[in-house]
Amino acid sequence: VRLDDDYRLPNQMKMVVGLMDRLGIERARIVGHDHGGATAQLMMKYHPARIRSLVLTNVEAYDQWPSEPERPDLELIVNPVSTPLFRAMLGFTAIQRHVFSIAVHNKQSLTDEALAAYMRPHITSPERWCRLRRFFRWQLDREHNLETLRAVDGMRRFDRPTLLLWGKHDTNFGPAIAERLAKDIPGFVRIELLENSAHMPMQEEAEAYAQAVLRFFGEGQANKRNKDQ
Repeated sequence: VRLDDDYRLPNQMKMVVGLMDRLGIERARIVGHDHGGATAQLMMKYHPARIRSLVLTNVEAYDQWPSEPERPDLELIVNPVSTPLFRAMLGFTAIQRHVFSIAVHNKQSLTDEALAAYMRPHITSPERWCRLRRFFRWQLDREHNLETLRAVDGMRRFDRPTLLLWGKHDTNFGPAIAERLAKDIPGFVRIELLENSAHMPMQEEAEAYAQAVLRFFGEGQANKRNKDQ
C-alpha cells in the first residue's frame, strides 16, 4: 500500500479480499464503520461468500454521503486556496476538537491523546496531506458516491447474519439509515442503538460496543453448534 494509491471503494474492496487471500482466510466476521462499512457493502455484492457474519456501524450508504455536517470541512481541505491554512490550523488541539465534534455526542470522549492519534496520520508530511486531499476529492465525487447505491441489489441478496450497531445521536449517518438497511438486507438480525454515542460509538462507548460485537458473533457460533448437533 502506497500513499499515492487509489483508495476509491472498489479498490478498497480488492485490498480487503487480497489481504484475506494472503492470510489464507476463506471467510471472516467483518465489522465495518463509516467508509469501511461502505467497503463492506461492496463485498456484500461482489464477494458475499467471503463474509461469515457482519456488523455495520454508522456507515456511508446509498447516495447519502458525504453528510452535510462534514461537507464544509471536506471542501476546505480540497480547495487549493484554503488547504494550506487548514492544514496548519489542524496542528492545534482546539481546532482538531472542533472538527471532530460533529462525530461525537459527548465531547469529553475526545481526549487530547485520541485527537492526536486521529490526526497524526494525515498532517505529519506533505505526502500524507495530499493523500487526504485525494481521498476527500473522491468523497465529493458524485460518481464515486453512487458505488454504494450500485451495491444495493447485492445487499438485497445477502443472507448472512447482519447486526446494525448504531450510535443513536449521529448527525452524519443517523438511525434512519440503519432502518433503511434493515429493510434491504435479508440477513438482518436486529438494530442495536448505543444511547450515549453519535458517529463513533467505538470511541464513546468502547466497552459497550465491544461487548455488543462479541455477543453477536457468539450467537453465530452457538447457532452453528446447534445445527451441527
